[in-house]
Amino acid sequence: MLFLTQWLTKHILGHDKNYGQSMVGRESEIAEANRPFLEYHSVAESGEASDAI
Repeated sequence: MLFLTQWLTKHILGHDKNYGQSMVGRESEIAEANRPFLEYHSVAESGEASDAI
């Protein structure tokens, strides 16, 4: 458990933080890429989701 905690912390504070810098100014692209996922999950939460995507 200690190994996983340390690895995840290092990953988030290192790799993910660096990746985030490349996303600055690309909010509309990110939103468009996430749109199908968010639409599916908003329907799933309402109980109307199907397995077909």
